[in-house]
Amino acid sequence: MTLREINSKLEEQTDSALHMAYHDPLTGLPNRANLMQKLDLHNASALTAFAMEKGLVQDAIPELPLETQGIYAVYPPGRFTQPKVRAFIDFLVHTFADKGPSDW
Repeated sequence: MTLREINSKLEEQTDSALHMAYHDPLTGLPNRANLMQKLDLHNASALTAFAMEKGLVQDAIPELPLETQGIYAVYPPGRFTQPKVRAFIDFLVHTFADKGPSDW
């Protein structure tokens, strides 16, 4: 086995391990670790926005447009939506209704 083949195999196994770490094994959907990683990224954005408001940092490229991201609730289709799922979706809608990324 050549070094190139070993490296390729290692990359495949690393990608597989990362997917298993951040996705549910039965559904393939993102799991709690994936959500927590994304929340950490949003918290960093919120800290940056706070520091900019206080004048602690300056925008290096002010003409660069802000990247907007959405929040999505994905659930399986069906006639009956579980009450806890419906309650969580209602919570998301109420919490983030008139807010953009700078408010997250």
